[in-house]
Amino acid sequence: PLSPPCIPPKFVLHGLSSKSKFLAVSQAPALPESSDWASSLSNVAARFDPFVKLFSGDRSIRSPLFILTSLKIHMITKNKILKLCATFLLLPTTIEGQEISLGSSAVGDTGGVDGWSSNMVIREEAIYVNTTPEEITISGTTFEFGVGNARSRLTPFLVQLNDINDNGDFTDDNDFQVLAVGTTREAGIDYTATGVFSLPFSESAATFTVAPGAAVGAAFMDSSPDGTGGEAGSVIPFDGPVPVGAMWYAGNSGATHPNPISVGVPLSGPPAAGVENRNYQFSIKIILGEVEDADGDGIPGSIEDLYDFLSDDNPADALLDQDMDDSSNLDEFRLGTDLEDPDSDDDEILDGHESNTGIWVSDTDTGTNPRNSDSDGDSLPDGAETNDGNFVDITQTGSDPNKEDSDDDNWGDREEISFGSDAKDANDFPDLQLLGTDDVPALGGAVDGWRSNLIVDEGRGYTNETGSTQAIRPTHFRFRVGSVRSRVTPLIVKLNDTNQNGDFFDDNDFTVMAIGSTRVANTDYTATGRWIFTFDNAGNEFELEDGERIAPAFIDADPDGNNGDEGSVISYTGGVTPGEMWYNGNGAAPHPAPPVPLEIGSSMIGAPSAGVENRNYFFQIAYETSASTGDLQITEITHEDHSVTLTWRSKPGRIYGVEYFFEEVTGWIEQTDSLNSQGETTSFTFPADSAPNFPDLSLYPRMLFRVRDTTN
Repeated sequence: PLSPPCIPPKFVLHGLSSKSKFLAVSQAPALPESSDWASSLSNVAARFDPFVKLFSGDRSIRSPLFILTSLKIHMITKNKILKLCATFLLLPTTIEGQEISLGSSAVGDTGGVDGWSSNMVIREEAIYVNTTPEEITISGTTFEFGVGNARSRLTPFLVQLNDINDNGDFTDDNDFQVLAVGTTREAGIDYTATGVFSLPFSESAATFTVAPGAAVGAAFMDSSPDGTGGEAGSVIPFDGPVPVGAMWYAGNSGATHPNPISVGVPLSGPPAAGVENRNYQFSIKIILGEVEDADGDGIPGSIEDLYDFLSDDNPADALLDQDMDDSSNLDEFRLGTDLEDPDSDDDEILDGHESNTGIWVSDTDTGTNPRNSDSDGDSLPDGAETNDGNFVDITQTGSDPNKEDSDDDNWGDREEISFGSDAKDANDFPDLQLLGTDDVPALGGAVDGWRSNLIVDEGRGYTNETGSTQAIRPTHFRFRVGSVRSRVTPLIVKLNDTNQNGDFFDDNDFTVMAIGSTRVANTDYTATGRWIFTFDNAGNEFELEDGERIAPAFIDADPDGNNGDEGSVISYTGGVTPGEMWYNGNGAAPHPAPPVPLEIGSSMIGAPSAGVENRNYFFQIAYETSASTGDLQITEITHEDHSVTLTWRSKPGRIYGVEYFFEEVTGWIEQTDSLNSQGETTSFTFPADSAPNFPDLSLYPRMLFRVRDTTN
């Protein structure tokens, strides 16, 4: 043992090593700059590596394995070192089977998300360093991440941090090598909303070895490993700060990341500026040492100990099928399904029949994900999509469970079934009158960087050229969600020709005619892709005079401009004729007044924001037209135990349609479109001979009704 004066200030004594006579001492936290010990440490650096090689049997071991415990320098004349007396210690800090978390110490879902579409992040601190004299086996086990935006793909991976500067600092080199690549996770399949998710790092073995002194860090990219599939945008939120230099970032504003990854691929270069202190909300857990599997059946002993029908002494039990779902115990362990539940995701398909390939082969090889009851994210359970082309009912749809749009006609399977068209026939799709873009794709496009946006699609509207007044009834709001993070409210506006030149596009003057229901992230829509809702739950209707024009619109907020602080929602691309898209945006929230608050009859006037006039926003508003009905109004609703009677003001000689609404999926259901007027007032009772499928009133907390004039 050394006498107290030999132990430098702020060094902590741990005791004797089990492998040598050397003292175990660690530095805590650092020596004062004025200390002679600080200069002495730098003086001994040149002699450090040779000493270590001698100690370890000529094996090159890096400095993290050894801690300088004491140093004494004897001086003679001419400032030459007569004797260097240093004490080092090997610290065997690795414990076999120990699980370590790399990355964020506490993963959450708060903070901002990157504005770029594809990002690669490597955490350079909160890493693991192999402080043993031997190679060690490491296995990736768990990928935990916060979702700030459920809209894209995520691939976790592990890297070795190379100390090319040879100074023991892994944060100043910007040089890495990929050690293991995990399973890519997809929005709407593996994660469906904002929040914190914990998933297996990989669905196959993710094991590698690292040399003594090597460092391992956690990483992810917003795409598939080849860099594709990240066009929807970033997912994991970040806050800060972490120490500058502790985060390496390589982003891309385009859809494909320029740095594809695979095991062994090197990554290097300076990180993107300004992001080195971001704390991205993710971690990857690793297990140190060989995974114990005494019988070599592929299932770790720690897992076999959890089940009374498995034993680490019996390799044959891995091939058995405990729950009789045509999937062996080993396959279920690898896929993460329940070994004791034949249908882990409760979609009416056995786990063993869900091959997770994304391609339907047969009833016993469906291609679907056994951990997700709706593999294609179309709101139809996998078990209901029989892929035989025959629609029977909502439980046997005939559609493909691996494709959100089975016939590739840009109408999702659930949309087509709701409107009565054939989900397997590309030439048969919902017969709706639509304002807005020609198609709403399931994928593609960017989202606005500003937080609150008000859009009017002037070019894809409707002009009344019938020669008489029309009644306009908005029915549905359909849109492509590029970012699950805020609110979106649909509108219909009238374009005012204030210049009286017959050109509706040069006036920038609008009147709000209808305001739909605000749709809220993670309540109404929960993932990126196509969504369709009824326009509202109250039955907006307005009159359009001959020669007047309307256009669809939306705002990324409530109608009063509030609650848009999380950012834009609807995707866009280019291609619209300049001047036919009116945009009023804001980089902050709430949306500025004017034009908010938006109310029926309120005006929106002013030049649009520059540079966005040719954007094609992916949204549509469906509507119906009829001749103006003047003072048509429901005057009485009589509700008895099993019936409802509507009475309304009517005109002699007219024909009326009656509809009801009780759930979002079905929308408005027509019971008749040919009821003859009964004079100044007309009545209709549910149920009736013309309404044999009217629902049981006791099952629904509320119902809505509307009457329209269907006279030709």
